[in-house]
Amino acid sequence: MEHIELLSRIVDAERRARQMSEDALKRREEIQSELAQKTAGLRESYFARADARLEKVRKREEALAAERISELDRVFDGDMEAIETAFARNREAWADKLFKMIAD
Repeated sequence: MEHIELLSRIVDAERRARQMSEDALKRREEIQSELAQKTAGLRESYFARADARLEKVRKREEALAAERISELDRVFDGDMEAIETAFARNREAWADKLFKMIAD
């Protein structure tokens, strides 16, 4: 009986070892799956934050560009007004000068 009992213990130990091995493999797969999900979540979160930052930068740059364009428009308008004023003031003199340059 001693041999049968010893054999039974060996079989039970083998069965427990297989079960532990299967449990460990199953847990490994679960951990890998969780890791893949967390990695995907982190990647998605990172890209969402990056997109939000890019949108803020884009809006800020657009606002700065609009401000600069507005400033250039004011300068242009001022220059055009000065040119139109000079033209209105000197029109006759410039026409006479051109006529004299051509006629002579």
